[in-house]
Amino acid sequence: MMSSPRHRLRHPLSVIRNGGLSLAVAALLLLSMLAPGMASLTRAQDADTGVTTLTGTVTITNPDFISTFSQHYMLLMDLIPLMTEPEEDSATPAATPDPDATPSPAPDITLTGQVLGQIDGDLSKGAPFRIDLPIAPMGTSFDFDPKHPDAEGVQVYSVDFMANQQGDPFISPQEVGTFGYSSLKFSVGDYDIIGGRLVVWAPDGQQVFPSGMGPDGMFFTDDDPLGPIPAGWSVVDLDTDPFTVDREASVNIPIIEGDDGFTDYSQMTYTEAFDALIADLKAQYVYTEVKGLDFGALAAKYRPMVEQAEKDKDVDAFQAAIYAFSLEFHDGHVSSTPPQAVFDSIGGRLGMRLAETDEGDVIVISVTEGLPADKAGIELGAVIDTWNGKPIQNAVDAEPIILSQSSEHALRSEQYEFLTRGKLGDSVDVSFRNPDGSEQQATLTFSEDIDGRDVAANIAITYEGEDFSGLPIVSKILPSGIGYIKINSFYADPILMTTAWDYALNNLLAMGAVGLIVDVRDNGGGYATGSLYFAGSFTDTTYVVNQDMQLNGDGTLVDAGTLQVEPSPVQWPYPAALLIDDACASACEIFAGAMALNPNVAIVGYTPTAGVEAGVAQWALPDDTSFQASVIGSFRNDELFIEGTGVAPTVVVPATREDLLDPADEVLTAAEDALWPEIEAMFQEESGTPVATPVASPEIPATPVP
Repeated sequence: MMSSPRHRLRHPLSVIRNGGLSLAVAALLLLSMLAPGMASLTRAQDADTGVTTLTGTVTITNPDFISTFSQHYMLLMDLIPLMTEPEEDSATPAATPDPDATPSPAPDITLTGQVLGQIDGDLSKGAPFRIDLPIAPMGTSFDFDPKHPDAEGVQVYSVDFMANQQGDPFISPQEVGTFGYSSLKFSVGDYDIIGGRLVVWAPDGQQVFPSGMGPDGMFFTDDDPLGPIPAGWSVVDLDTDPFTVDREASVNIPIIEGDDGFTDYSQMTYTEAFDALIADLKAQYVYTEVKGLDFGALAAKYRPMVEQAEKDKDVDAFQAAIYAFSLEFHDGHVSSTPPQAVFDSIGGRLGMRLAETDEGDVIVISVTEGLPADKAGIELGAVIDTWNGKPIQNAVDAEPIILSQSSEHALRSEQYEFLTRGKLGDSVDVSFRNPDGSEQQATLTFSEDIDGRDVAANIAITYEGEDFSGLPIVSKILPSGIGYIKINSFYADPILMTTAWDYALNNLLAMGAVGLIVDVRDNGGGYATGSLYFAGSFTDTTYVVNQDMQLNGDGTLVDAGTLQVEPSPVQWPYPAALLIDDACASACEIFAGAMALNPNVAIVGYTPTAGVEAGVAQWALPDDTSFQASVIGSFRNDELFIEGTGVAPTVVVPATREDLLDPADEVLTAAEDALWPEIEAMFQEESGTPVATPVASPEIPATPVP
């Protein structure tokens, strides 16, 4: 039996919840309980057969939806399940350490009778669609008249633009949501229904539906009048008073571009665009209080710069002002197009990279042949003592922020990275001690890279020089017999991601892998759907990861949906570990956070993840200037989740001199060491025979354990 209607209805946001890269913000659908009251419905045509076909055109302006998602379609979105509270035990998070304190699970939506429509043509220019309505739909029925609780009720749908995300023809709970293109119109921030069209099916002529707005002037509140609705399919126009019920055989449905997370101010003047951006951020930026921001003070500081740039018609000055403004947020998701001066300031290289040991020494962990550090005789493992006459730690502290970061450890890592990069021709004085050597002095001049060697050296530090640039997901069997999957990015076609993931798991199982290491180091994020889908391969139980929150019209944080892990089709049955670093951000951290809630997965790394977690929106500003900011915040147990702290490793690899300089991947080695006791215990329990840890030969890889 259906539980009581909710006051508000919201779509789950997992479809396009993202970060790291510019992503859209999902629109939320809202409905509330209707009270009795009878009125007449105006009919465009009193046809007995009702509507059989829906047609229309959808035009997409968000570039991410066009370039990234490959399988678009139109969906009849069943709204009734979203009106009801979920059962209390519908999604017990058995894999979480504190199941009694987790956020509320998302509505349990069963789409056994999904109705899809095909889209043909260029979405950017307007693509026509058609939906053929079934004679007897299989959606959820609801009786709007509390005086007749035994009535069968009606089914209520919106028409939404969607995209396939998980590689099969059926919609999963993680895919249910909206991209902001719908037959309904919503208020900004609160997402109350303010117009548009609904598609309603009635089994007979004895059912009722709201015929208009009541005295409060709001849609779908308890003072709305009710009226009879004819049997079969009808299209209800909410933009008329009373509502108009269209019964034509074929009805054109306008698709309205709502809040898709992309706002175009590119045709405005500099000051107009800046003022509009400030107004939007005041209303939408979700971490204003957390970051201690005063938008009035920020506007007073940066608007004069924007005005001067507009007066001088200076694109670089405008981009410099917006870029400096973005750095005020101390949020890794807030960014803008850097001016040329920023690229110039980091264009030169010294050809070495530095890292800080747990003991506080700053050592050289890579030296690129032919670049200034190498020419000055600085060797691998050298200790850097001073930088331009300052203690090296003070020099790192003073290194300016190039890219905004949310956590102190990620900021520190960035400062080390850019300390050895500077403006071409500039010089620094360095004092250093080579291994087993005395203190030396050198003046190093920033120079151009040679054939990309310095970039390649950075890749080699973590990934042993392997080329993982081709596909978002690659896999192999390690000599130990443990499987290895590298996820390079979550910003890719979701169909490609989920298909590649399933293939990798099945292939590793077929090859006899006895455990699994998933590597998400240096992964800047993307779409959250893949994060949740991948985590679902390590659990047979649904569990909640976090509650999304966003600001409503009066600046109050409100529920914006729940991210939760559902069991995925391909299950991994053996021990698993996840490799992280401080460059794993956003959707990568959703994956890491979901995996960390599973006590059966080891999280391995030197540091926590970047601590950059939110759903973002994007703005197009004049002269090809872009801006993005956090508009959906992540919370768990009423506390900020991941943002500013990151996901901590459960197996901490010590940052010793030996580990940092070891040519082997110490994080990978630590993960293998952590997995083998579990692998041995599992196979011994199943077979009664102990499993010996394979030892790899330098020439012949060890044979994987069957």
